[in-house]
Amino acid sequence: MGRPRLEHAEILKRRDQVYRLFLIGMSQIEIAGQVGISQQAVSEHIAKALKSKTSKSRRQAYSALAQEVADSARLAKNHAYKILADAVKNNNGSLQLGALSRIQASDAILAHLKPDLESLAQWEQLEEIQEAIAEKRLADRVLPSGRRAPFESARLDE
Repeated sequence: MGRPRLEHAEILKRRDQVYRLFLIGMSQIEIAGQVGISQQAVSEHIAKALKSKTSKSRRQAYSALAQEVADSARLAKNHAYKILADAVKNNNGSLQLGALSRIQASDAILAHLKPDLESLAQWEQLEEIQEAIAEKRLADRVLPSGRRAPFESARLDE
């Protein structure tokens, strides 16, 4: 009979979970143990997640990556606040300092995630140039009749 088949939404949820664990630095073997799947399945999930991330525009990829880092920083910050609350309750000064340090580090990460607008503008220009080149190549192709395909876009002439 074999193992039960997962629904597509469940597969995507697991892929996202695996990818997030990968981003925080866990090894594939550690991820496999935590999620309860084989190391090979972890490897496949990571490869597919990376492929789906790279098929986006640079701006979309940057935004997605920044969102994932921000989510991880917020998660770490929330965890540090819980540790801080327990440390205050137990009057543990060194644990309080450690928790405050984690909170501060998370805040620093979040502050650095503001997009660099100049870089984003350059990425957009590069994408426009790449699209124009692709259109020009398409326009320069030769039809089976020996004639050139008509070029309908005036984008390169601007």
